[in-house]
Amino acid sequence: MSTSRSHHRSCRPPDDRSIGHRCRRFTMSTPSRTNHGEGASSDPGSRIVEFALRAPSVHNTQPWSWHVGDHRLDLYADRTRQLPVSDADGRNLVISCGAALHYAIAGASSLGWAAATEHLPGPDDDHLAALCFTPHPPTREAVARAELLRTRRTDRRRFIGWPVPTILLHRLACTTRYGTASAVPVTSLVERLRVELLVSRAMFAEDADQRFVSEQQHWVDGVRRATEGIPSENATPGAVDRLRPTRPSRFEDRGDRATDDDSATAIPPSSDGLIVIVTRDDDPASWLDAGDVLCRLWVAAMEHGLSLVPVSQPIEVPETRDSLRFDILHGEAHPVLLARLGWQVLSRSALPPTPRRPLDEVLGT
Repeated sequence: MSTSRSHHRSCRPPDDRSIGHRCRRFTMSTPSRTNHGEGASSDPGSRIVEFALRAPSVHNTQPWSWHVGDHRLDLYADRTRQLPVSDADGRNLVISCGAALHYAIAGASSLGWAAATEHLPGPDDDHLAALCFTPHPPTREAVARAELLRTRRTDRRRFIGWPVPTILLHRLACTTRYGTASAVPVTSLVERLRVELLVSRAMFAEDADQRFVSEQQHWVDGVRRATEGIPSENATPGAVDRLRPTRPSRFEDRGDRATDDDSATAIPPSSDGLIVIVTRDDDPASWLDAGDVLCRLWVAAMEHGLSLVPVSQPIEVPETRDSLRFDILHGEAHPVLLARLGWQVLSRSALPPTPRRPLDEVLGT
């Protein structure tokens, strides 16, 4: 994936020697005929954003908007789609936008465009990034990567019992660093058990707070719009499969869970691989990098036949987030997301894609 990256607070005008000065207008012909099946748009800016719509986001909120200019694409956070209870700081929102940014760059690369990137987020700024594209022949690797991203799903069905080898977890983590974000595998038996307990405690803390419960219900079947949120067949696929998950899910019936006292002693470490996505700083610029690391990790896992499920609950609850940072990471980094990895049953059918907002709802000029 051909991309360059810089951190700036603002873009200089296109008559200066900024990336915008070297950028081609999006009104030119598209240099590649690669088709991701996202739509029939012939404009390259629209095609890139159409592909980026497939990015993962917390509760499938899709909290982003894109603006097409003469020389670039600009990514903005859509605060109207922020989760005010579980994501009051906007961490999950910006991570989601970072994933969309990764998708845009990867999609453009497969379509014949190299991206230069400026990361722009400030503490109170919703303008997160600017992308400038120049023609560049698509490589076979870029097309294959885009296809993996296109077919990516969050599959919450239980994994088979084969453990993920420790050496593979380290290999995945070592190849996914980006900017100020990286991935840390959790491999020791004691630390894995501690992480499982932190996940359980965070889930029970959220279950006990009606604000969390109501917010989640808004984005799950029955309340959500048809173009957003999580349908029941994606939220609780275990019920469709008639398979009881081996690990708790935030979307399963609350009455089916054990009590908090039971969870403190009864949860064994599973065979799932565990990787924590971490950042050097706990700020929007770092969260944007973390969204990129999530996508890199997801693609690397898929290349090894693994399924990945993001787990945000222990980050959403301050107590468990602090425990994860100091007890597991020894205060050396900020945890921003947990990922479970494992192998799905080969005979299992693919899940349907979760819905997406239409292009004209997220794209402006």
